[in-house]
Amino acid sequence: IPNYNLVSNIGESGTHTVASTLCHLPCQRLPERILPPSDINMNSDADLYSFAKFYRGSWKDYVRYCFSYLFLKTGENEIFDGYIENNFGEQKQCPVKKAQFHYNYKKFFPDVQQNPKCLDIGIGRGEMLSCLLEWGMTDVHGVDISPSVIHFCRSLNLPCELVADTGKYLHDHKGEFDYVTLLDVLEHITPQETLNFLRLIQLALKPGGRIIIQVPNMQAVDSNVYYYGDFTHCAGFTEHSLIQIFTTLKFSKYNIYPYEVFCYGGYKEFIAKMLRPFFHSFTRFRRKCIGAHCPEILTPVFFAVVER
Repeated sequence: IPNYNLVSNIGESGTHTVASTLCHLPCQRLPERILPPSDINMNSDADLYSFAKFYRGSWKDYVRYCFSYLFLKTGENEIFDGYIENNFGEQKQCPVKKAQFHYNYKKFFPDVQQNPKCLDIGIGRGEMLSCLLEWGMTDVHGVDISPSVIHFCRSLNLPCELVADTGKYLHDHKGEFDYVTLLDVLEHITPQETLNFLRLIQLALKPGGRIIIQVPNMQAVDSNVYYYGDFTHCAGFTEHSLIQIFTTLKFSKYNIYPYEVFCYGGYKEFIAKMLRPFFHSFTRFRRKCIGAHCPEILTPVFFAVVER
């Protein structure tokens, strides 16, 4: 976890020295009279980590960092600041999603009587927070980087907090949570950041704590519909790529499950459930005929339950 030594030596020449052992970045000196962007907080682990990642010592790299920091941050803010409006459209929770969460996830929260501490990251319209409260949880917390999301969820009296940096929030809450839910979030994080982000979650868990990770399934047929359905998606996952991540981070136990979307009942869902196995069998047969990999889970979305 941001475990690096920082030396900020601001003298009359305006020279900064940033030393970082995180990611084994070398200690280098910034050119004189060239300072980090004004919104970089030299006392913030998250800002310094971001700065150290991009900066490699040459003035060209530093200019590249300044421009990428400015434009990426501006673009993300423009979308996430109004995420409820530009992604969901409606100012209300989705009853279908709540029914799906109840069907897929309630069984993984058996210890309600022990009042576990739960954190939902990237709360969206608050469906998971609402489910946790309905299941009897009382020590429930939600965080999001979108002001519109927080404004909407607070209007429903859901326990949530606006955070500028989720990584820093996790860093400040080590060993506090029994459960962390990460539903439709990891695909918004670049592959370069995924491992470090999950390490932060790992250390925010109590021993034996669980993470529930829900992501689009790139091994499903028509997975592009889900992946490209949100402009802010920047990563996709398969069973194998998730296992790569979990083994790299040395999680003690993990299981991957298909995400069931048909939870309401009715004749349409009954027909769809009856036809789906035949469709999946045909997909596997077609892939075998062309020598392609044939993974087990073919639902458009899948999830993993991971233990620290």
